[in-house]
Amino acid sequence: MPLAVPIGYVLTAQGTLRPDGLQNSEFEPPASDLCAPTIFHPVGKTQIDVAAATVCGTGYATTEIDQEARAIYLGRAQKAFTAAEVVVDVLTAIVGSTWCEAAICKGAGTPVLCAGPNALTALQVVDTSADWSVPGPVKTSFPACAIARGDHIWFAWSYALKDQQDPMPAFRAFLPDYILSGLSVYASATRLSTMGAATDFNRLGATIRTVDSVVGCS
Repeated sequence: MPLAVPIGYVLTAQGTLRPDGLQNSEFEPPASDLCAPTIFHPVGKTQIDVAAATVCGTGYATTEIDQEARAIYLGRAQKAFTAAEVVVDVLTAIVGSTWCEAAICKGAGTPVLCAGPNALTALQVVDTSADWSVPGPVKTSFPACAIARGDHIWFAWSYALKDQQDPMPAFRAFLPDYILSGLSVYASATRLSTMGAATDFNRLGATIRTVDSVVGCS
């Protein structure tokens, strides 16, 4: 007589029939909402200590490029989410932008390490021109962000200056990706709200500092 399978388990591999009539199948347990992570930090990044940066002369602000979209890998969702909030620390406010956007994206598959490109699709894009117009820690909400269980999720941002004489915005940063792991990526001349599905993002350079951020999902 076949063994009972616990409620919610998902068949992942159909095995062969044994002599005793049982089948060697494999099942995956259901995700537990009680222990699935809801707070995400960029993977493989190290925060810059302000005191050490001052003593050593290392900057702790991002190095941005006008109209270049950038994204950092957050990890894999262990349950489905419908909304997200992102906190960043604005050091130099955006001034008179043509557009200024942030997005929660999903990857086409497992992140590409030490190679490229990574293909990203925006799940939700929001206008951050108001949020990032004032220096200091700021929260941006993504109220309709459909993240599915198993999605590889990324945080992305991009902007276009209205006047090239305006200062470049800057955010508190993580240390650069010195080993070019591919978990910090960019796409030149890309606006998040108009980019196509599965847009290719390539590895950032080994000296580029990216946004220190915290992402909470619900």
